[in-house]
Amino acid sequence: MKRIGLTGSIGAGKSAASDWLRGQDFAVHDADAAVHEIYARPEVQAWLHEHFPGAVDAGKVNRHYLAETIYTQPRMRKFLEDYIHPLVAAHRAEFLYKARQAGRGFAVLDIPLLFETGREAEMDEVWLVTAPVEVRRVRALARPGMTAEKFDRINGAQMSEDQKILRANHVIENSGTLAQLHEKLAWLTGRI
Repeated sequence: MKRIGLTGSIGAGKSAASDWLRGQDFAVHDADAAVHEIYARPEVQAWLHEHFPGAVDAGKVNRHYLAETIYTQPRMRKFLEDYIHPLVAAHRAEFLYKARQAGRGFAVLDIPLLFETGREAEMDEVWLVTAPVEVRRVRALARPGMTAEKFDRINGAQMSEDQKILRANHVIENSGTLAQLHEKLAWLTGRI
């Protein structure tokens, strides 16, 4: 079974691409959704409560609090990633096993920090959704809770678009309409 890594910088449209692929009944594993699922586990919440006081409130993980903590304290970011990434990897492995058992020809692994975490080596192909920074900024600032400062911080923590483009097998330029993005995805999935 072919493994396709799907990635893109903040505001590029990776989630829109992932949503379309899922809507077409392709097997899609969403790393962010997996993290949400993992954060709901009682043992994970207990670990977070112990190591990140204030991160869990009334049985829910305060992702905003965690994000602020890890972006201002790189050592704590690494500590959290060292705990969470193996859990996400196990979640992804289970997804791939089920997709293989179901006879899927390929599976899409939606991983925001694919290049930054070195996961591209695990993929047969990497698809990068990209758009100019001005377009990405406008899209991101339309999200609830997003600020220009937060966008700059997240964007600055990600690999540059130029570097990603050089490393991707397929670049999906997404500065146009949603329909145009869907057309590009239909072409890519049709060639597999």
